Amino acid sequence: MKRKTLTLVLCLLATLALGSIGFATWIIANPNLQVTGTQTGSFTVYDATDQSITVEVVFPKDEDGNEINNLIFGTPTDEQMSAFDHPWVTVDEDMLEENLSVSFDVTAENASFAEGGHLEVYLYVDAASYEIIKKAKESGLINYNDNMFKELTVDETTVYGIMKELHESVSMSLVFSWGSTFGNKNPFLYYNGLPYTEEAAANLNALVPLNGLNFNILIQEAPAAAEQGE
Repeated sequence: MKRKTLTLVLCLLATLALGSIGFATWIIANPNLQVTGTQTGSFTVYDATDQSITVEVVFPKDEDGNEINNLIFGTPTDEQMSAFDHPWVTVDEDMLEENLSVSFDVTAENASFAEGGHLEVYLYVDAASYEIIKKAKESGLINYNDNMFKELTVDETTVYGIMKELHESVSMSLVFSWGSTFGNKNPFLYYNGLPYTEEAAANLNALVPLNGLNFNILIQEAPAAAEQGE
């Protein structure tokens, strides 16, 4: 980009010249000097453009002000659990209430200044985590929309998740549900509505590999148009 410079010159020039032709001369200087033409100048300034890009990620909060950013395959609500007088499947007192979805909003200022004219937001899991999640779905333990885990490339590595363009704001989420093995219900509700079965322990233990998995959020500049065509 060419830089513009501004030079302000305020000049007042008055020259009185006298020449000598060999005789004395009276010199009279008129104190009321008159100057014609423009006698004022002006300052010209230009606004500075801030091209800093700022991004904010916001999760919803619970009634205690804590961010809701964990997927929990836990208990149903207390009200649902109280409907069973003599449940044969019970839960540990430390087990948290289920939360089968996470969502967040991403807002950006000056995203148009990024390479490619916008930002990209990735919500994904690594390949090893995806295999565990996929196996849980195939076993009927959990369910989800396959569009949540499309094959993507991040830093030349294959991952699985969602990518959305970020111009000003965008919302993203992961949404799960219980699978057909549990009658598409929380296991507490499903099994306590049935007679005792030995399958309950095996199916519940099959959920354990999901514990400790992480999802990742990546925000980066979009590739330039020339790079996309390569």
